Amino acid sequence: MVTSALVALVFGVTLRDAVAVYGPLEVYGGIARSAFYFGLAAGGCTYAIRCGGMPERLIGIIILSGLIADPLLHQFLQVRFARVDPTHLLIDSVSFIAFLAVSLRAHRFWPLWLSAFQLLSLGAHGAKAMNLSIHPVVYSAMTVAWSYGMLFLLIGATRYHQRSRARGEMRKSWSDFSRRPGRWRGVSPNA
Repeated sequence: MVTSALVALVFGVTLRDAVAVYGPLEVYGGIARSAFYFGLAAGGCTYAIRCGGMPERLIGIIILSGLIADPLLHQFLQVRFARVDPTHLLIDSVSFIAFLAVSLRAHRFWPLWLSAFQLLSLGAHGAKAMNLSIHPVVYSAMTVAWSYGMLFLLIGATRYHQRSRARGEMRKSWSDFSRRPGRWRGVSPNA
């Protein structure tokens, strides 16, 4: 609850000029939705970092990093949904690359789903960049809606990991396909 209130305060200060343009209902409604998501994400990512395996922890850190970067980037880049939003395009692109890197190494299936959700969010930026006549509210929903699915997927995966450890199961965090000798040190495996 404290996190949500703090986020609402930060967004209220950073978006005060938007009230004159969009109206108080749209701006403050958006702030309330953002504050709710930030509180939910802070709790879910903290849970993943404390109780998950290494893939869950890394994904939680990536999501939290995006949440922290969002209001900071709003100070330098203006939020705009009439054209491609540079703030969220940057955060979504970096997050997708990081999610994909974890997906390719993790011995879990869910990070691939998470990467696919993030790719759908990037697709919304691509559709807007192609100058399709997408209403700004629809564009905003297309880029943000996948975040909830990613967060619930992370929480579910962390819970599954926690329950399997409680049953005494040992789950590998990383796949073995890339553990050939010398692969990452620039030395050929045949040397």
